[in-house]
Amino acid sequence: MAAVDIVHVPYRGGAPAIVDMIGGRVDFFITNLGDVAGPLRDGALRLLAVADDTGHPNFPAPRLSANIPGFGIAGWFAACAPRSMPREAVAAWAEAIRAGLERPEWRKRLLDNGLTPSFEPPEVLAARMEANRRQFRALIEGAGIRAD
Repeated sequence: MAAVDIVHVPYRGGAPAIVDMIGGRVDFFITNLGDVAGPLRDGALRLLAVADDTGHPNFPAPRLSANIPGFGIAGWFAACAPRSMPREAVAAWAEAIRAGLERPEWRKRLLDNGLTPSFEPPEVLAARMEANRRQFRALIEGAGIRAD
């Protein structure tokens, strides 16, 4: 979307990439705020921009969509279960997660660690996952990106 030519360097997790970023061995790193909240707070890394158009209250930065129109995506984490899990159990887990995310001490802890607490019911999350799949499939195909 930015029409730039970059080389993807695969890492086995965020920690080795963060070490290389701090050590000056890579020029930039795209990840979620949760991976880099500590190094950002400590001043070891500098936040250049965020892809989530809602931003983050504890980590203010320009939005990527301001320079790359249409580039707005929120990173998310989800609790998943086997398809065979009974609906009642899914509903109970969803309610427990929703209630937990409303607890002030958990909200603060998540925000302090670069995460934005947000609850989506299972059907809304499934729709988000499918929309992200379609969005990235179109982007990957349009850019001719392929795994070697």
